Amino acid sequence: MALLMEKGSEPQTESERDDLDAIAALKQNTAIELKDKGNEYVKMGKKHFADAIDCYTGAINRQALSDSDTSLLFSNRVHVNLLLGNYRRALTDAEYSIKLCSINVKALCRASKACFALNLLPESTLHCQNGLKHDPSNEELKKLLRQIESKKMEHEQREAQVSKAISEAKDLVSTIEKNCPPFSWDQEHDYTREAVELYYEVGSGVVHLVGGIAGLWGALIEGPCIGRFDHEGRSVAMRGHSGTLVVLGTFLLWFGWYGFNAGSFLNILKAYGESGSYYGQWSAIGRTAVTTTMARCSAALTTLFGKRLLSGHWNLTDVCNGLLGGWVLMGCNKLAEKLKYDDPLEAALLHGGCGSWGIIFTALMGGGGKLLAAHLVQIVGFVSLTMGTLFFLLHKLKLLRISSEEEMAGMDVTSHGGLAYVYTDECNDPAMVKPGFAVSRTGPPSSAV
Repeated sequence: MALLMEKGSEPQTESERDDLDAIAALKQNTAIELKDKGNEYVKMGKKHFADAIDCYTGAINRQALSDSDTSLLFSNRVHVNLLLGNYRRALTDAEYSIKLCSINVKALCRASKACFALNLLPESTLHCQNGLKHDPSNEELKKLLRQIESKKMEHEQREAQVSKAISEAKDLVSTIEKNCPPFSWDQEHDYTREAVELYYEVGSGVVHLVGGIAGLWGALIEGPCIGRFDHEGRSVAMRGHSGTLVVLGTFLLWFGWYGFNAGSFLNILKAYGESGSYYGQWSAIGRTAVTTTMARCSAALTTLFGKRLLSGHWNLTDVCNGLLGGWVLMGCNKLAEKLKYDDPLEAALLHGGCGSWGIIFTALMGGGGKLLAAHLVQIVGFVSLTMGTLFFLLHKLKLLRISSEEEMAGMDVTSHGGLAYVYTDECNDPAMVKPGFAVSRTGPPSSAV
C-alpha cells in the first residue's frame, strides 16, 4: 500500500506505516551491505577501486543512513580517490563528509591529505589542526602537520630565491639604463646602453659569427663531399630533396624572426623623452617587425633575379637560402666555389658571412674600430681555438665522417634501411629534351669513385 502513496503525503493507516518502515529498513540494510562490499573491494587492491567507489556511491544514494554514517561513507570514498590520485574529487567528498559530521577525524585527516597533494597548504593546516582538536593523540595528523610545515619552509626558500633572482635581474637592467652611471671598468664610456643594444640586438657576433666560424673549421678540416667538385675543380650541384619542405621550413623560420627580433627589447612600455610621448619602445618594436619583413623580401628578390642572371634559370632553393643573406650569401657562395670549399649547411657562408657583415657595418655606422677589433679577436680567435681544436681531434679519431662507400651509396640506404626520396630518371631521348631547360642527374664522375 505504501508504494501507492503520493509523494510527500503522510501514512494514514498502520499498514502504510509498517510498509514504510520495511522499505526504510531494506534501504538501510542495502546501504550497509554496499558499504561492506566496498570495503572488501578496497582490500582486494587497485584493480577493484572503481568497484569500491560504485558501492560507496550506491550506499550514499540510498539516503537510508544517519548523517554520521553517511559521513563515513563519504570519508571512505575520499580514501579510495586519494589512492587513485583523484585529489580534487577527494577534497570535494571530504568537504561533504565534514559538513555532515564535523567531528569525523578520518574525514578531516583525508581532507588535509587532499589539500596537501593539491598544494593548498593553508587549508591543509586548518584541517589538520581541527582534527587534532578532536583527537590530540592522533599520530597520523601530527606527522602530516610536520610535513606541511616542512613544505611551507621549502616554498618560502624557493620564493626567496626567485625574489633574489628577480632583484638581481632588475639591478642588471638598471645598470645599462640610459641615465645610470657607467661601468667602473668602462673608462671611455664605450659600453653604453645604446651601444650594447645596437651591437647585440640581432646577435651578429655572439650568435651568427660564432656558429659560422665553428662551421668553417669543421668543413675545412673534413674536406668536401665526394663528387662535390669534378676532376677539373668545377663545382657540381648536388641534387636536393624536397622543395616543399624547404619552403615550409623557410616560412616557419621567418615567422620565428618576429618573436626573436621584435621581442629582443628589454622594456616595451617605455616612452622616448617625456612620459606620455607618442613614441616609445612600442614604436621601435613595430619598426623592427617592418624592417624584418622588408629585409627578407628584398634579400629574396635580390637572390631570385641575381641567380636568374647568373645561371639562366629560376631556383626555388636558392631563393629560400638567399632571403636569409641576399647578396652577402651570393658573394660568399661564389668565393667558396673559387676556393673549392664545401659547406653542406652553408654555416660559414650564411651565418659567418652575414654575421661578419653585421659587426662590420655596425662599426662603420658608429660602433668604432676598437669595438670591432675587440670582437673579432674575441669571437674569431676564441672560437677558432676551441672549435678548430675540437674538429681536428674528432677528425683524427675518425668520428666525423662515414666511409667513402657509405657516402657514395647514401646514408638513407646504409643507415636507415631504404631511400627516403624517390627520383624519376631523366629522359635519355635527346629529341624529347628542350634546349636550355634540361635537368640531368647530378653525381660524382666515375673517376672520383
